[in-house]
Amino acid sequence: SHDGKSLYFASDRTGSWQIWKQPLAGGEAKRITSEGGFAAFESPDGHWLYYSKGGKTNGIWRLSVDRPEEETLVLDAVQGSMWGNWAIAANGIYYIDRRKPPGRSTINYFDLAAKTTNVLAELTNVPAVNDSGLAVSPDESKILFAQVDRHGSDIVMVNGFR
Repeated sequence: SHDGKSLYFASDRTGSWQIWKQPLAGGEAKRITSEGGFAAFESPDGHWLYYSKGGKTNGIWRLSVDRPEEETLVLDAVQGSMWGNWAIAANGIYYIDRRKPPGRSTINYFDLAAKTTNVLAELTNVPAVNDSGLAVSPDESKILFAQVDRHGSDIVMVNGFR
């Protein structure tokens, strides 16, 4: 959480993946979502919880931290398999869009107020999929992302194995 007093996490303890909030001081975890949730981050001002649902559900969703009853789809451009390739900032969302042809993925910025998207960079390799792979510094001057530089496997022969 933005104040450092709670931790948001995903759990399928109810039979489906949902977002939960655990006070760090102890006590019961509270389920926050009811329509699915996987990777979650509070907005820097602490008013909103943004989250992806993972799997086959595209998008970044949000709900009010004070009134979590109603969720809203904020950005549908993030594929479900890219659940960990986005970051919330003060005024927008940074995300990797891999809906382009292979090798043409981009890092984008979605302005929450203007509802516009700007392409910031084109990736030279395939981004990490089904994993956390994007982070933005608090001052938004640096972006860290993961990409797959090489696929491969090794065959190793072991002599004298019993």
